[in-house]
Amino acid sequence: MVTNNYLNEGKSHPEVIDLIVLGFTGKLLQWWTNCLTEGSKDDIRKAIQKDEEGLPIFQEPPGRGIPDGVNTLIYTIINHFLGKPNNITSRIYDQLSNLRCRTLGDYKWYEDMFTTRVMNRSDCNSPFWKEKFINGLPTLFGEKVKETLCNLLGEIDYDSLTYGDISSAIRSVGMKMCRDFKIQSQASKSNVKYELGTFCTQYGLPPIAPSKRKSIDRKPESP
Repeated sequence: MVTNNYLNEGKSHPEVIDLIVLGFTGKLLQWWTNCLTEGSKDDIRKAIQKDEEGLPIFQEPPGRGIPDGVNTLIYTIINHFLGKPNNITSRIYDQLSNLRCRTLGDYKWYEDMFTTRVMNRSDCNSPFWKEKFINGLPTLFGEKVKETLCNLLGEIDYDSLTYGDISSAIRSVGMKMCRDFKIQSQASKSNVKYELGTFCTQYGLPPIAPSKRKSIDRKPESP
């Protein structure tokens, strides 16, 4: 993180905070300029670390408080724009529970949204969320992915799987379908072909060509 680089270079917390603020734009800049008082800004710059009881933590020596301005700034921003951490966790749970990949054409978006949000939870590696990631896919496609991940006993060891492993399996199944000409012949409906085709193009494969029917030239009937 760039803030750690600044601190490792020997810059003080107030100096690092001023450098961070120089990069503020839009809502962040308006918040810093208009919402915070000069006293609040000064409190952030001079903040020191505290223990669980709220008491200052002092260095040994020289007995001064350990600077904590950068972390205080980050926490203040999160608290202002997103709310307290416990509220954030509850909100993320609701968002993840309702997140669905309606069509295969939406998978790239779904993968980005799910993994970004689940990583904000302390239990992000639990089997519950990994299974939820798969269950959010279109039903039949999700079943194919589960079949791929099953061991010889027909079970999925979610504890040993990473989200990268699951994503890799999803892409593998999807790309196999893209290459499978039998799927093309069975997908007589144009919307099914379009959905599968948009999944292919997300990973660099050519889209499925629409079926071509040979036109039959009809001779004009003689009067």
